[in-house]
Amino acid sequence: MNTRAKAHFDAFQKAKAHSAAQKKRAEAHEKRQLELIYSTGIKPGLLVQEQRNDAKELKGFLETARGPLIARPDSRVLDAKNRAGLALQFADGAKMVPPYGVVAPLDPPVAPNGITHGWIFTDAAPLKIEAHESGSGTGWGATGGPFPTPHDVLFTFVPAVSTTYEMTAIFAFHGFLVLRADDGWLTHKVAQVDLNVELIANQYFDLPTKTFNPIHRDESNINEVDSYDQTHFLDFTAPLRAGDPVVVTARFTVEAVAAGSGSYAEINFADGTANFIQPLFLSVTTV
Repeated sequence: MNTRAKAHFDAFQKAKAHSAAQKKRAEAHEKRQLELIYSTGIKPGLLVQEQRNDAKELKGFLETARGPLIARPDSRVLDAKNRAGLALQFADGAKMVPPYGVVAPLDPPVAPNGITHGWIFTDAAPLKIEAHESGSGTGWGATGGPFPTPHDVLFTFVPAVSTTYEMTAIFAFHGFLVLRADDGWLTHKVAQVDLNVELIANQYFDLPTKTFNPIHRDESNINEVDSYDQTHFLDFTAPLRAGDPVVVTARFTVEAVAAGSGSYAEINFADGTANFIQPLFLSVTTV
């Protein structure tokens, strides 16, 4: 478990460094583009005024759009009923493994070496994961958005026989998406959101990863606000040996990127009481 927590911390640091480098490249690109535009005789004040107008319109849009989605009713009671029904559905020949815990992003980490970085262990209460990213385009064409941070949910069990196992991680996703990118007279604007999931089984070493992309939106002319309430069944197979523990990691990454002033992208599984990711269980059965 400590090895997995350290791997999570390393991934967090790598994503952070990549984001910083990406931001630096975007700023340099924007500077070159503006120099080219000004060389054509366009006055800088025209672009500055357009950016101010974009910022004002975006502020009003977000104040109206986000409030109802944050304040919507909690659905955890429905999730509990859904979990009970799914447990019956998978009961024939399958083992239902509850989540062991989650490694969530914290900066700085809990311990200097990152070993206890962000550990949250399960108890009698349901495990609720919060993940949220938003990005707002800045300047004339710069890309805005924080670096995507991983959230690892862990399941552990001991195989009874040596064979190939089918494992299905079942998660309830409750959240919302905001995408706004309206092209102006000189700009091309983009809003993008992603939810990515990796499933990794470890017995002695990491087995091949299977990846999923439940949400991918990349739009240039859009003004959209949507709730997102879906239960996903994420399945993969792996050869396992009897008698030795297995750790299955479901790694979630949410990412929001917006390019161009006034553009905005948000993927939110955190704000309010109704928006979260709920791990239900891992179904394990022999093939």
